[in-house]
This record gives sequence, structure tokens and C-alpha cells, in this order.
Amino acid sequence: MGYRKRVSSPRSSWSGVRGRLLGRALSLAAAGLGLLALAAVPTADADTLEVDPKLGYVPIDELSYETIIRPGSDYTAELALRVALTNQSAQPRDAVLALGLPRDSELIGMSIARGSDWINADASVLGVGDAVPGDVINRGRRDPGSVFVRAIEPDKAGDLPGAELVAFGLPSQTTMQVELRMRVYPTLRGDRWQLELPRRHAEVPNLMDQRRVLVQGLGRGQQFWVDGSPSQGSPYMVTRAEDAVVVAWPAKLSGSAQLDGGYELR
Repeated sequence: MGYRKRVSSPRSSWSGVRGRLLGRALSLAAAGLGLLALAAVPTADADTLEVDPKLGYVPIDELSYETIIRPGSDYTAELALRVALTNQSAQPRDAVLALGLPRDSELIGMSIARGSDWINADASVLGVGDAVPGDVINRGRRDPGSVFVRAIEPDKAGDLPGAELVAFGLPSQTTMQVELRMRVYPTLRGDRWQLELPRRHAEVPNLMDQRRVLVQGLGRGQQFWVDGSPSQGSPYMVTRAEDAVVVAWPAKLSGSAQLDGGYELR
């Protein structure tokens, strides 16, 4: 499920990507289910939160922004981006949240929660042959409470990928949590894995200006680091969301593990 596009040039921020939505998606019913769709080259602006421009203001607020790293047993890990969105207005509202992702990320899953119950989204893998530009926003069923997310490829080599989350009919005075899960490829530095988290746009007032960083599944007595600072037993660390940071955790390599490498042809 999904795709991977590798680029070699490092970049600590996600520049705006352009293009058009290529793919169709079905909205799911108002029970709170969502649809995860992996499309080819959709478009969005990075780290933005948008609603109907006719309103003249943005009634949707982001209440929390967390990055959760779940180390794997090989050269990959799972990264979960968890956000909480609330509708402060007196009417149901649609919202579009664009997020920058680490380099080479592969979107693999999504869960949604209202309250304490999490529901896994269904997946739909889309291809260029199925493309109907603007179908999700303009033509698809928009059942209240349905959520759709699509992967965004880098605009050019060196840029970072992203994801665009569309929430249809978020009820008034309601908070919804969304967790996007992706496969990431950390870098081995000495005896630690490292993963760079991209910066966000600090000028968007409805987005959280802080990022909570967690690394789950560590052994007893182990810790993780953010920009070289140790967690010292704390389950999470807090950073400024506008900063690109490097998260590191202890490497667990088997005796048969092999180093790998790569190069780029121009």
C-alpha cells in the first residue's frame, strides 16, 4: 500500500508543493470513519489550516500536535503524527490541514477518535488512471464527520513530502483527533538512530506553536534525545513547532546486520 520516492538532497523544511489532485476517493459515513487514499500528485500548501474563505475567519483550531516514533526491528520505523482539531463555530465546518513530513515518508495508515475510542480508517490505493481532478473536494459525497487524507509527493528533488487532511462537516463545538501513520527511514549515527522532523509555518495562528515528541518502545532505563538533549526519563519532550529538530534513540542491531549506502546519478 502506497509508494516511496527517494531523494538524496537534504532539506530541513518543506517547501510548498504544487500540482493537481489525481485520484478519486469515497467519503465514509458520519459514524466517524475515515478514508486513507494514496494519490499520485495532489496539491496543497505546507502547514496550513484552511476553511471556506467566505467566512472571513478560521473557526477551526488545532489543539495539539504530537510526533510519536515507534522504532522498528530493522532499518525502518513508524512515525505517527497526531493532531486534535476543534470547531469553535456554531455550525458544522469543513477544514483542510496540510502537514510537512520527513524525507521519504510513506503514508500507511490513519485513525480517528472522538473521545477515547479510536477507529482505523479504510485504505484506497489510487492511481493516475483513476484520476478525476478535484473529485474529493468538488464532486465526492461529503458526509458530516468524514475524513480524507492524501499523500503529497515532493515538488522537486530535495523537497520533502507531505499529507493533506480534509475533514468534512466537523460538528460545532466538537474536538476530533486524527493520527496519521507513516513508514520512515532513520539514519544510523554511531549507536543511535536519527530522524529529522521538519519545521512548521510559525505564522499560521490556528496551528500549535509547540510540538510534543515521544519515542515509544524503549527498553528499561533507555532514553531518547532531541537535538542532543536527553529525555532524562520523561515520556515526552516539547520543542518549538517552527524548528526543525533531530530525534535520536538507541539502535538495536543484530549481529548479522549489514550497513548499506546509496548514491545519486545526475
